[in-house]
Amino acid sequence: MAAEIRDQVDPSLRPDAGDDLPLFRTYAVLAFAKGLAVTHDDVHNAWVGWMAALEPQHPALLPFEALGDDERRQDEPFLEAIYLVSKEHGLPRLEAPAQSETANDGAGQRE
Repeated sequence: MAAEIRDQVDPSLRPDAGDDLPLFRTYAVLAFAKGLAVTHDDVHNAWVGWMAALEPQHPALLPFEALGDDERRQDEPFLEAIYLVSKEHGLPRLEAPAQSETANDGAGQRE
């Protein structure tokens, strides 16, 4: 799925940091986890995690809200690619469960 997402992004817009497949694997995780509920924040945060290992002083390693409009728009093609591939794979828009459904039932807790 990572390669499918990458293939949806214009090559001129992809990072030129060499092997970008790990970034697109993270985008694939977002698609599986959230489907069409992936946000701009999610996409940017995934990029931050990837870029921090490559260039720890990159000026865009900031919370999404702290970015200027131009920087925010740079995430758009990646978000659209995630949406497109999510739709192709039938990954639904996931809504957060109601609080009463998750409150202290112990299911799925990590030790």
